[in-house]
Amino acid sequence: MKGLSEYLAKIAAVNRLDIEAPCGWIFHHGMLFQSTAKWWGAPGNRHAPHEGLDIQMYRTGRGDIAAVSPDFLVPALDDGHVVNICNDFLGRSLVVVNRAFSKRSLSVLAVYAHLDVMPGIETGTSLTKGDIVGTPASTAGKKSKIAAHLHLSILEVPYSFPAWQLDWNLFGNPDSSVHLINPVFL
Repeated sequence: MKGLSEYLAKIAAVNRLDIEAPCGWIFHHGMLFQSTAKWWGAPGNRHAPHEGLDIQMYRTGRGDIAAVSPDFLVPALDDGHVVNICNDFLGRSLVVVNRAFSKRSLSVLAVYAHLDVMPGIETGTSLTKGDIVGTPASTAGKKSKIAAHLHLSILEVPYSFPAWQLDWNLFGNPDSSVHLINPVFL
């Protein structure tokens, strides 16, 4: 894996997006790792630093700004297997152990959040890099006023950590044994 830029290129390719190269993805400060700013609704701050990267807007080849929609396809970052699927405040989160990055004592996890998970994907499912794992959950009618988007978190946890505990109570807890990794440094 060559990093985040390769993953963003894969997202563009599977969705056949007409993205302006080389910097077609647009990130508001509040979409970035560890930001405390909100990127939705009225200006303000989040209740805690952001645990990942929100992928939502891009610039087309014509220069227009477009947004992901609920039919947008989300590919797997790398080979791995699903260890948990849990609820989040916009949809479901898919927690995947990435085979290539895990070490003897630590598992490196990718969390794809705010999804409608593809039928047939469940705990234990093996994934190949590029497999479609879901689509952004529709946010129509949600009181949060956040647009549909993919939230991507990368984290390290002890290999022995119970999979059923890998959920948002843990990911957003600064006192946990989870080590959040800035996706930009993939």
